[in-house]
Amino acid sequence: MQNRRNLYRILHVQPEAPLEIIKASYRSLMTKLKQHPDLGGDHEAAVLINQAYAVLADPERRRRYDDLLRRQGPPPAGPAARQARADSARAGGKVNAYRQHASSAASAEASPVCLFCGFACTLGTPVPQLCSACRAPLHPPRAGRGRPQAELFGRRTSPRIARSAELLVYPDWPHAGLRARLRDLSVDGISFACDFAPEVGARLLIASSLLRGVMQVASVRHQHARRTVHGPLLRVQFARSSGAFVQERA
Repeated sequence: MQNRRNLYRILHVQPEAPLEIIKASYRSLMTKLKQHPDLGGDHEAAVLINQAYAVLADPERRRRYDDLLRRQGPPPAGPAARQARADSARAGGKVNAYRQHASSAASAEASPVCLFCGFACTLGTPVPQLCSACRAPLHPPRAGRGRPQAELFGRRTSPRIARSAELLVYPDWPHAGLRARLRDLSVDGISFACDFAPEVGARLLIASSLLRGVMQVASVRHQHARRTVHGPLLRVQFARSSGAFVQERA
């Protein structure tokens, strides 16, 4: 029988998610969240997950499925929609309730749905510090809670301090990482120099000995063969909670 449930919801990914994210979410559902029957998961739920993956991991089948979704339009409200949501939650585990609105760049609260890779990490509180899929932080900067991310519009919310350190920059996940050099940093913003040119508005995972964070690119400036990238830190975890560089206050 053809599966009529939303395949993207079953795998807990966005419709625009790249293949790498679809694969990572499938592996996490089956292993880390133990949806595989050999790990104690429900057999029918595992069948739904496998059916969804078989379609979304195949470019041609996914294209046809996307065309079908566009023709069908948004799902109707009422008992049928509620049943579809219940079926989707059963297929993917309890994490489904958290994924719908976690992608907002201005979100000021910690969320168990990763802003970088989109993986729904856990159900319950407290929210873990790092995404279990890509290891991106799940908590916003302390200084940024309760106010807009002004750096998205070219203004800084906190003064930067010049720092020099090697960075690994991940434009998506999974990825081997691109090398860059930190230029300056604050509790809620970052600037680095690199040889590549990310798109303005793109989200990047940043990793170094000083911090691990998710930034949104506010501007890219060209200086000969190098580029300077800066933007706000949407999520961050510092190696040190206090010191000469930054001091986080509760």
